[in-house]
Amino acid sequence: MGKELTSKQIKALQIMFEESGAIAFGKQGVLEFSQKARDILTKTELNDEAKEAILSLIKKMEKLEH
Repeated sequence: MGKELTSKQIKALQIMFEESGAIAFGKQGVLEFSQKARDILTKTELNDEAKEAILSLIKKMEKLEH
């Protein structure tokens, strides 16, 4: 706790997260909730400029997951 990890430790954690399914689970969550956000966004009374800014953020998050 509080100490920097070595490259070897970082690699071991990356493998653990990948093999445990944690990364896939997180990616699926982002995609699922981004769709929910899109649905909510279409029902809001925000102006078009605000909606487009939020939609742009959602798209960036989705792009990071692919």
